[in-house]
Amino acid sequence: MKHKSKHCYRTLWARDRTHHLAGVFIYPETGKPLLEALYNLLKDSSVHKGLSDLPNEREWVVKVTSEESPNWALYGKVALVMARRWLDCDEKDVWKPAFLWLRGWRVSMRGGGEAKYSDPVSVELITDVEKWAHEQLAEEGDAGRWHLRVAETLREYERYEDAAKNKREAIALRPEEWKLQVGLAEALGLSTQYDEAVESLRSLIESKRALLDADETFTKLYWDCPLHDLGEWHSKRKDYDAARVAYQAILDHGFQEKDPPAFLHKAVVSMISVMDYQGQSADTIRLLDQMSERMDSDSHTWAAKLFKEYSTNNDFHRSLYLVGTRNLMDAIVRNYEYVLGSALVQQTARIRMEILWHFGNLQYAAASMTARDAAIETWCQIVF
Repeated sequence: MKHKSKHCYRTLWARDRTHHLAGVFIYPETGKPLLEALYNLLKDSSVHKGLSDLPNEREWVVKVTSEESPNWALYGKVALVMARRWLDCDEKDVWKPAFLWLRGWRVSMRGGGEAKYSDPVSVELITDVEKWAHEQLAEEGDAGRWHLRVAETLREYERYEDAAKNKREAIALRPEEWKLQVGLAEALGLSTQYDEAVESLRSLIESKRALLDADETFTKLYWDCPLHDLGEWHSKRKDYDAARVAYQAILDHGFQEKDPPAFLHKAVVSMISVMDYQGQSADTIRLLDQMSERMDSDSHTWAAKLFKEYSTNNDFHRSLYLVGTRNLMDAIVRNYEYVLGSALVQQTARIRMEILWHFGNLQYAAASMTARDAAIETWCQIVF
């Protein structure tokens, strides 16, 4: 029985179950009944007697059960576990639910009523959780770590200007951590400070260029994040030529591989968007043709893999439609038909239906009745 209890304990409190704990212990409608059950259990005299050899624990149990009704302070020990997970864990699937648990607990502790899991998260709530956790874990984590976690929490809840401020404070304490600089540029860009975001990324790329190929982690992230973000913020400030330079560097690197790297498709879609802004539709067709000509190690075209990954992305399909409206509809139709006929798309019914839906929309939006008849035939393939 003792062995089973230990197993249950370890299973329940495993880090990858943090999201379950966040919903069960605090938020209605399970939180209140569990609190009452825990209160009744700890109030039992046999529990007090069983803790006779653990004076500190017994004192805590007596204290939290001294009131006539359950108090959220009963979860104080759980809160410490969650605070450590919020601070120490780099996986968002762990630290985010831990934070949400703390948010709900702090609201209840302050008498703010029962928090709901879906309630909006304000800067004030994040600050309150950080202040309480910092007081409880004063000896744990350096200042840079605290600023980093607060910044990431602020960014998660779209408080971008506050996130940028905390990122700067973290960088001042940890100047060599290039991931913080990437995060700062992202926060600046998301808060529409595009010029500052571009300068931040330029500075990072220039100062860390020696890490390319020398640092595997930096190299892997470089093509997917800093360089792509540089193109995105250039595009946001309407410097489309500079954006294309950044995206082209990613494409040139990606096309050297046998199989399309994970970062390549995002760069292709972003490049098509920039070409659309510039009215360079012929360049889009050339890029799609280039993707169609390349085969991966499983004999699938890179174009088919691109369309599969972005089958539900409305912006991607809209960009292709706009290219078609510039006297290139035949070329766009050819690409859709080619991809729909590929084995990769044919073998997944859901993906094929998504692409057929967008292809039909494109045909129906064309001016001619012939194209609209073709659209109806395309949609019929989804139904039948």
